[in-house]
Amino acid sequence: MNNRTMRKRKRKQVAWYQKCMVLTIVLMLTGCGIVLGAEGKQKETIYYESVEIHWGDSLWSIAKKYRSEDETTEQMVEKIQALNNLKNENIRAGESILVPMKKQEK
Repeated sequence: MNNRTMRKRKRKQVAWYQKCMVLTIVLMLTGCGIVLGAEGKQKETIYYESVEIHWGDSLWSIAKKYRSEDETTEQMVEKIQALNNLKNENIRAGESILVPMKKQEK
C-alpha cells in the first residue's frame, strides 16, 4: 500500500469514529431526556368537591382558594361556571356548588 491509500483509509476511519461518537452522544442525551421527562410527570386526578357558599363569598374568592398552581383564578371561575351551569358570577349564601380539584399522585 502506498502512502496516499493509507492516508485515505485513515481519514475514513476518523470520519467513521466521529460519526459513531456523535451518534452515541445523541442517543445518550435522548435517553436522559426521556428518563428525566418521565420522572417529572406525575399522574393527575380530577375530582369534584361540594362547597357551601357563605355570606360574603364570591365566585372569584372561591376560585382563588381552590385553584391549582398551574391555572389562573379566571380559568377556575370559568370551570366552576361551566360545571354548575352558571350564566354569570352571581351566587347566594346557603347554596352549594361543585368545584373541580386536581390531586397530584406519584
